[in-house]
Amino acid sequence: MKRLSVFIAAMILNFLGVLPVCALDVDQIIYMTEENAPTNYTENGELKGVSVELLKLIWAEMGYPEQKIEVLPWPRGYRRLQREPGTCLFVTTKTKSRDEQEKFKWAGPVKPNDIVLFARKDRKIKLNSLDDAKKYKIGTVINDAGETLLLEAGFDIDILDRTPSVAPNLRKLNVDRIDLFAKNQDYVIWEMKANGFNPEDYEVVWTLSKSFQYYAFHKDTPQELIDRFQKALDKLEDKRIEILNKYLK
Repeated sequence: MKRLSVFIAAMILNFLGVLPVCALDVDQIIYMTEENAPTNYTENGELKGVSVELLKLIWAEMGYPEQKIEVLPWPRGYRRLQREPGTCLFVTTKTKSRDEQEKFKWAGPVKPNDIVLFARKDRKIKLNSLDDAKKYKIGTVINDAGETLLLEAGFDIDILDRTPSVAPNLRKLNVDRIDLFAKNQDYVIWEMKANGFNPEDYEVVWTLSKSFQYYAFHKDTPQELIDRFQKALDKLEDKRIEILNKYLK
């Protein structure tokens, strides 16, 4: 509540021209994430994962105690990142539209991220080009990088089966209500196992992007803060690799 009050006061004063935007600091940022294992997820009531462990080290490196992290459905967190100054959403895949149109500010990378189209093996779907996928029903998570990449490639949003999370589309894929599912590969495999599906029954039929995930900040976040955050992250490169090996090997 105290942090929210400080944030609101800062925004009002900034609007009145009394306080510069640069007054915003690390402990006034609202940090948001989603359930997206193994990068960020809750286990036995504890928030864990690559990005969470790394973020705690960054805070310590910058001289701050651990901050509150809000766990939200991806569409809600993404809307807040678009609209609400003083927000950070992680981890977020850096795409052309997010960089050039949304103008998010970035610190990273946190981890590599292969975004793919999954299909059931017994469907024997073969794509010779991404355009071939336009004749299939494709499941996406709202405002997720997989959806963003399809839209950037000219897919009509009206033909996508959009859901707020991964599990509904996994179930749809399993019963042929969708033909393909666009999402980052490591998370889908994790969710398959968690929901009782055998990953061996599915296959990647197209790779949309081999990219990286970052901590994304609202476009009005002071660049000085981003630079300090990035400097702390760079100092932790050996720890970052160690954490990646812990969760991804």
